[in-house]
Amino acid sequence: MFGFKTEEEKFKLADYDRMKRELESTQQSLVNCEKSLQDFIEFSNDLQEENRELFAENMQHHKNDIARQKIGMKNYNAK
Repeated sequence: MFGFKTEEEKFKLADYDRMKRELESTQQSLVNCEKSLQDFIEFSNDLQEENRELFAENMQHHKNDIARQKIGMKNYNAK
């Protein structure tokens, strides 16, 4: 009434302030988690792309090896 607060009001206000700080902290943690998730997704996508490139390169080496074996067998059988 005159701006004076009872002890109960002071405890409630302190409790509200604590809950507000916890909520802000939780919201910041959520933002950090979302950023980490986006970073992980980007990293995962980069790895998948690198894996596709390496797989294609490996398949080309494999095809080249098969072709060399066939040529080698033809040369061996021609003798």
